[in-house]
Amino acid sequence: MKLQNNCAISFKSGLTPALEKSFKTLNVSALEKRMAKEYGIDAKFNGNKAVGGCFNYVAELCSEASERYKLPFNYVPPSIRLYSSKNILNEVSEDTYGFCIPEKQKVLDGEGLFETGSVFLREFPDDVKFIDSFQELRRNTNHSSTSHFLGLFFHEWFHNVHLNLLFDRFNKNKISQIDQVRILDKKMQPFNIIYRFAVKHSLSDYASTNEFELFPEILSKIMTESINENTMTLKNNPMDVFKTLPKFIQKYMNKELG
Repeated sequence: MKLQNNCAISFKSGLTPALEKSFKTLNVSALEKRMAKEYGIDAKFNGNKAVGGCFNYVAELCSEASERYKLPFNYVPPSIRLYSSKNILNEVSEDTYGFCIPEKQKVLDGEGLFETGSVFLREFPDDVKFIDSFQELRRNTNHSSTSHFLGLFFHEWFHNVHLNLLFDRFNKNKISQIDQVRILDKKMQPFNIIYRFAVKHSLSDYASTNEFELFPEILSKIMTESINENTMTLKNNPMDVFKTLPKFIQKYMNKELG
């Protein structure tokens, strides 16, 4: 799926006209400073109001879920960056729109090492209506578990949450470095054909890839279906939505959340 600027526009995926208007007045520089102060995130949105605003809503909603419902979503990515073919150091597939790094490494030309859990998003047009229609297209093609315009942003954010939960468990249980690698490698292995089919028809194609994609797809779905679109706050506990998912999905996620 390639980025196109001629996607049909609609407001069926969480973006209201009033919300769209609010993006246009966003001060990106002030937002970056506030995210650094409130969440400790080193964010550079390159002046992109749409992307900056989306990540800001994800940060606020995850913070609310953590404080109000005691969900373990209080882990934040140390850094957030936009990338393009001009500054990315490693080859990235055209079908990749974002990624979260599992270990400290260099990612972008002209910058140093990024910490584990840092999130990188492909440069999108600075147009939240485009993001809205793009995400709806991803859901209509069953690539994503949600049509909400924040879906992609939640997905990458929850990769970081997943990594933090895993490393916390490793440290708590004093898992050796060798066993950590073994466990992480197992989570990257493709599902067997039966499990893959079940996940695909319960959530999305992307969720059926492996455990590392299943985790953020589940949480992206339950979070976006819990948002009050008028206030951009949570209208219910996301776990209420979680309880409606198939039992085998619940079993997997309960294990990962500990």
